[in-house]
Amino acid sequence: MPLRLRHATEADAPAMAAVSSRAFRETLSQILFPPRLRHLSQEDQETPWRASRTIRRMRDGKATLVVVDTADDGEETAVVGMAQWVRPVDKGAGAPPPPSSGGTVVAEDPAPATLDSEALDDFMKLLDEETKKVLGPDGSKHMWYLLVLTVDPDHHRRGIGGLLLRWGMEQAATEGRRAFIHATPEGKYLYEKFGFKSLSGFDVAGLRHDCMLWSPPPPAA
Repeated sequence: MPLRLRHATEADAPAMAAVSSRAFRETLSQILFPPRLRHLSQEDQETPWRASRTIRRMRDGKATLVVVDTADDGEETAVVGMAQWVRPVDKGAGAPPPPSSGGTVVAEDPAPATLDSEALDDFMKLLDEETKKVLGPDGSKHMWYLLVLTVDPDHHRRGIGGLLLRWGMEQAATEGRRAFIHATPEGKYLYEKFGFKSLSGFDVAGLRHDCMLWSPPPPAA
């Protein structure tokens, strides 16, 4: 079925959250929603938490996109991928840092019982530390920063990740800015394919993640 890339609405948040929960089920979700806490609720608490968090980020101004499957008549049938990009801050502007600044997410997003809040806080702090190691004290705030990109595991190899990634790269190229990501092991190949270069690697509960940077091509002479 044809794919369509569009800006998300808050009504898309539950479907976006469901895609992310499925995409991270065997990796990040094992850290943030560990098996040892699952007995605290008989309900799925991860997907509603992700939906709430997605909406909060949308209201904070994060560029939020979805890829949807469509029927032959053009009607949308399912959300199959999503991404959120943090827009850059102009140098000298007094805007807050991007969400990878650490120590704020738990306070902003109410924590369900099955969420390991300490693990989340540690994860966000680690992202911030690794970012500043490779980019300096301003981190990624003057770049287009890919906050999250997920694809429904049942829809891999359809070019969905590329659609979501290319959108942010085009914004960055138009502004003459670089783009930055924290790559999971699953996503690294895609980012390398699109020209991102690894600056450093770091460990998250036994899984290597990479700080990756993309620079726009120089203007034609």
